[in-house]
Amino acid sequence: TDSGIVVTVRTADAWTTTFGVGVATSGSQSVIDLSLQESNLLGTRTVALLPNRNDTDRSSIAAGFDTPRAIADRIGVGASIVERSDGRSITASLRLPFLSLSSRRGASLVAAASEGRVLQFRGSTVVDSIWRESALLRADAAYAVVASPRGYVRVGVLGQLLRDDMVAMVDRDDIPQTRTATAGPYVTIRAPRYIRAYNVERIGRVEDIDIGAFATFAVLA
Repeated sequence: TDSGIVVTVRTADAWTTTFGVGVATSGSQSVIDLSLQESNLLGTRTVALLPNRNDTDRSSIAAGFDTPRAIADRIGVGASIVERSDGRSITASLRLPFLSLSSRRGASLVAAASEGRVLQFRGSTVVDSIWRESALLRADAAYAVVASPRGYVRVGVLGQLLRDDMVAMVDRDDIPQTRTATAGPYVTIRAPRYIRAYNVERIGRVEDIDIGAFATFAVLA
């Protein structure tokens, strides 16, 4: 038309909930997996997952969600919790992603904590276990001084606070709390070059594969 291109879009409801069952056996041992996933919860593009796993060493049930544009249609929010028969873990994140090669700003904040038994094997047999407690707080922010469909140069700063301790099971009530901190600037450079390929990540589809240059330089202390 004289005013530009006219695009007609037709939409239709689709089933976005999936249920999965998995069973694996080896001799007298078996592993059973059950999962329930919703990929568009309440029409908000939220992915929600509820998996359950039972094997000879431990059982676990988890719940998690990820909403890519939860705040101001720009900031993503995600969280997950895993409850095991011998431990637990939790993770939460906030993300301001680079939505394209031409995006100028991006940032993320991730927090995670876990505690539980770490199995020790000899061959295929569990011979012992130790107790581990860990926690992570990580923040990252970057600005693209060069940004275009041909590539980017991003300058950022990264900070991380980490705790990771392991002791014998009998000493888990007296486990130490060792903390380390890391921070510093970094530069990321990317010059993409795409080729069309078949059957790389998915069968029967034509895909754009980036074989261009990518490098990150960081100074952390």
